[in-house]
Amino acid sequence: MTKRPLCMVCLVLMLLMCVADRAGFPLIRGNPVPENVDSWIREHPKVTICGEVTQTTENEFSQSVYLSNTYLIYQPKKNQSKENQPKKISIENVKVFLKKKEDVPAGTVVLVSGNLERVGEMRNPGEFDARQYYASQHIFYFMKKAELLKKSENYSAYRQGMNDLRKYLSKVLNGIGGKEAGVFQAIVLGDKSSLDEEVKLRYQMAGIVHVLAISGLHISVIGMGIYNLLMKTGMGIWPSGIIALLILLQYGVMTGGSVSTMRAVCMFLISVGAKITGRIYDLPTALAVSAMLILGDSGAYLYNSGFLLSFSAVAGAGVVVPALTKSMDLSRIEKGENVRRKKSVWKRHAGKKFKNICCMILGKHTGQIYEKFAGGFCKANLALGASIGIQLTMLPVSLYFFGEVSLVGIFLNLLVLPTVGVVLGSGVIGLLAGCVSFSVGRVVILPGKVLAGIYEELCKLSGNLPFGIWITGQPKLWQVAVYYILFAGAVWILTQKGKRERKIIAFVVVCLAMSILIWREPEPFSVSCLDVGQGDGLVLRTPEGNCFLVDGGSTNKSGVGQYQVLPYLKNQGISQIDGIFISHTDQDHISGVQEILEMAVKKLNSVNWDACICLSGKILLLHGKN
Repeated sequence: MTKRPLCMVCLVLMLLMCVADRAGFPLIRGNPVPENVDSWIREHPKVTICGEVTQTTENEFSQSVYLSNTYLIYQPKKNQSKENQPKKISIENVKVFLKKKEDVPAGTVVLVSGNLERVGEMRNPGEFDARQYYASQHIFYFMKKAELLKKSENYSAYRQGMNDLRKYLSKVLNGIGGKEAGVFQAIVLGDKSSLDEEVKLRYQMAGIVHVLAISGLHISVIGMGIYNLLMKTGMGIWPSGIIALLILLQYGVMTGGSVSTMRAVCMFLISVGAKITGRIYDLPTALAVSAMLILGDSGAYLYNSGFLLSFSAVAGAGVVVPALTKSMDLSRIEKGENVRRKKSVWKRHAGKKFKNICCMILGKHTGQIYEKFAGGFCKANLALGASIGIQLTMLPVSLYFFGEVSLVGIFLNLLVLPTVGVVLGSGVIGLLAGCVSFSVGRVVILPGKVLAGIYEELCKLSGNLPFGIWITGQPKLWQVAVYYILFAGAVWILTQKGKRERKIIAFVVVCLAMSILIWREPEPFSVSCLDVGQGDGLVLRTPEGNCFLVDGGSTNKSGVGQYQVLPYLKNQGISQIDGIFISHTDQDHISGVQEILEMAVKKLNSVNWDACICLSGKILLLHGKN
């Protein structure tokens, strides 16, 4: 690390941000609006705000508008003294829910009136933390039941053009993609609005949901493809690099600028910059600098699951996997040097009887065939080791935010990652062809559709496996810290030379780190009341490890089972429901239970249901049977 001073500086700065946040300085979390203004908003929720439209999202029922550079008219007191005249107070960005659909292009300055309220905080352990998620976008308030009062005639032709282009390309993919259109819209355009929720859940349970997001693979395929194409035209390094960067920046803007996209674009920018200036590209330094650039814009990303998963995955691929490869002594095989060692490997590994049998069956080419088989086996081991290394790096983040990790994903990624480039490439080329002719686009995109169909079948197959997902619950922060310290030590041990026992020592250290990470205190008898809105939901746990649900429904919240009950169970490390007790069949008592049972039937629920259901003392279902 002494050879990477810039990387070390960025890591130290991130550590200082965490320490400052724990010490009470609002660098990462907290509302930047003064407390007196926030109190006034709570007392006077009906307000008028003014801001500039950045984007709009629509469905058949509503329209949401994102405003930037927003301010509200703040009247602290009723008297009209000069000190208490109405003031304009900046509240950064606001998400506005309009009562009716309006034509508000990006860049339009609007004046809207409605009910302003803080973004809701997480109400149950394991639940999606909307407040932290929107804080990373500098959104601290929602305006609901809003009415448009005024709007400017001027707007941003560029930003609206990018939004219109995205909508047009989405329609093209919808026309040529068939039932896989939602998958292609997510992979190529970063638009998941049309993605079927059931498909998304299957990908998530299978551990390959990352292929549905804009990532480094997209940027490298598109960016390096454009760069190499321009280089072949003789444009030179500088023009080719600058043009490729400009195109990628526009692609990032068009696809919504997710955190994984920003990370990939930043790293690609550094990579091209290194080529232009004749410098060596260093992945750890590029990763640390990219993280600091993103955190410099919004420190709230430091607690964002997407940010941490994206960067931990790349850190695993760029730091852990090379160390693992070195310890496995497969780097030479990866480079093709095994071809020059065919005879020695054949003589060393093949026994005399085995040789005679192989020679009788395969003839004089036995040695070559054996070597090809051995080389392929070693490469398969390399790929498996890389997948395990990345998963171990991401493990604490996955458990902390979701309480579970996909075990089958370690193996599915071996099949998916080598082919996802084909899906992306056929999607991009098919999209371009579809802009000219839908018929041609359907033909070009066909290989990607076939692979997307195979992915979904693999996800369904993995959902039937009894031990495909490991639920351990959310670890404490100290457990995460100890895990990464020990894991870093294991990686360091693997990089040392002249120590044959280093593999065993590293393995023991990793096992120790995992045992600390998944350790949980013994659970006494407990009754937890879940906040499900207008309804009831209780979780009973016994010292023997049994779990029972008592009701679970709501009349003012949809998806209670999927978004409140199940996340809580996973957060607490509960992998099986042993019994469900229903007091009566009103929706505010059973809607969430119905969702859980429907998801269990479709194999979309990682929490096992091997339970009896009792209604008013009568057993309705026993172990899933009438």
